[in-house]
Amino acid sequence: MLKRLTERQLRRRSNILSVARQLIAEKGYSGVTMRELAEKSGVAYKSLYDLYGSKDNLLGKAIEERLRLVFESINRAVTSTGFQRLMDIIERTSAHTLEIPNLARALEPILAGDPAKFSIGENMQKFHREALLDIKRDGDLIDTANVDYLLHDVMLASGAVRLYWANDVIADEDLAKAQKYSAAKAIYPFLSGPSRDMAFRLIQEIHPQLARRRRN
Repeated sequence: MLKRLTERQLRRRSNILSVARQLIAEKGYSGVTMRELAEKSGVAYKSLYDLYGSKDNLLGKAIEERLRLVFESINRAVTSTGFQRLMDIIERTSAHTLEIPNLARALEPILAGDPAKFSIGENMQKFHREALLDIKRDGDLIDTANVDYLLHDVMLASGAVRLYWANDVIADEDLAKAQKYSAAKAIYPFLSGPSRDMAFRLIQEIHPQLARRRRN
């Protein structure tokens, strides 16, 4: 039987993981050292290894805790369906990204190379798949559309936008717009009915805004 942690132990672990996220945001994932983490969190160097086993495991726990809170928030907040659900998920994800932008920028190159790392790929695919299935249930996908292929296209488009953003090619204020635009363009040829109309209007609305930014 696992021993239950005391309030003091829980607070200490929460502080360690919070400091770890701050250091990743400041120095990048590879720039964090266990010695500095121990010093900043007020924990003995050896204790960090006793608690987490390795630097990768500790940083992984810190990131996964943040992602868990983000996904729980998105799940509570997004109550729409179909195409609008997909756009709302993208909007909320972008908003959470910009809460700690330096942390997200530090992680983006790692996630681009290994989307499954920290379970982020699995969770994001789950949210996007549910939205695409909603569109299908609404009868707004053409008969030949394959949800798995569309999911791949949406995730690829989203990943490309986030990588451009992480490299300062896309401004913070354009992140959500660029992601929604890319996702809408990826699935537009396979949409029908009201969802196709919504996607068309969104693409028409966002395209000139992004084009104007690029020219400036």
